Amino acid sequence: MAAVLRVLQTAIAIFRDFVENDGKTLAYTAIGIISVFFALLVLIIMPVVIHERVPVAITEEQAVWYWQGAKDITEMTQSPCDEGVYVDWQEVIAIDAVRLKQNFKKSSAGRARDLAADFVEPDGECAYCTGKDEDRECTTYTTYSLNSIQQVMNEIGMSEEAQKTVREKYLAIRYDFLIGYRSEPSIVNYDSLYSGGMVWPVPSYHRVSSPYGIRVHPVKKGRSMHYGIDIPAPVGTLIHSPADGKVKSYSWSDGAGWVMVVDHGENTRGERITTRYCHLSEKVARVGQEVKAGDSIAKVGNTGRLTTGPHLHFEIYVNGVTVDPVTLFASVK
Repeated sequence: MAAVLRVLQTAIAIFRDFVENDGKTLAYTAIGIISVFFALLVLIIMPVVIHERVPVAITEEQAVWYWQGAKDITEMTQSPCDEGVYVDWQEVIAIDAVRLKQNFKKSSAGRARDLAADFVEPDGECAYCTGKDEDRECTTYTTYSLNSIQQVMNEIGMSEEAQKTVREKYLAIRYDFLIGYRSEPSIVNYDSLYSGGMVWPVPSYHRVSSPYGIRVHPVKKGRSMHYGIDIPAPVGTLIHSPADGKVKSYSWSDGAGWVMVVDHGENTRGERITTRYCHLSEKVARVGQEVKAGDSIAKVGNTGRLTTGPHLHFEIYVNGVTVDPVTLFASVK
């Protein structure tokens, strides 16, 4: 670095001399020389910086192995009665960046998925029930807890030095750019889905106590993905359909309590839109009933084991994939 500074100082001195003694022509020549110098400097230094910051050996295809593997394991932990846990694919890739010494040619989709699986372990069961009385049917699902990256590194036998490298060098890197749009759910503008905007599901209550995204679960305490938003409101508060649709189901979930799903059909782009309402106290609309935007469909409750107080847990799905509900409201009305 000292040598670079000396060269730079020399270049500036030459430039000053040209300006004082030889006029504009020589000054422009000096500017050209300095420009070439800085271009060469960037070409020499930037690859070194990039190599220190990003595991350059990994390709987009290889990065997708880790993204897909973590996604598969995350979805494996989810069930109708439990929201599951979220496996951070970037933590998975950080571990292998050290284990493979950045040579991701030694990896594979199967290896990435197996490593992602080390982040979860079964911790119990939950029941999902439909129907009432003699028609009541229940299905049991396995629930999972999330292991920390420290636990995973210990369990797979990484040395303390290797663990330190993961923590200090690779956990600070974000690999989103390697897989583009796949990293996060897409943001959808409601104006492109329906005309006229959506109706806020609980018109008198607009505060969101827990937004969409990664959070520390208030009951489980572990870090997990929150696939909807929580809107606090008193038990019995009416919930309104945000758009025209048809009530698809009303069923019991051990974790989410009474749950209603409304199918809103396809939007102008041919994408299917559904909404899901959890912890309900009772339904207002019956299964199979067609509803209009603003119609009352259910009431806020506090049912299910994964609740800490009366609220509506509200989810929106576009082609079966959750999106942040707040982004779909052009305006709250």
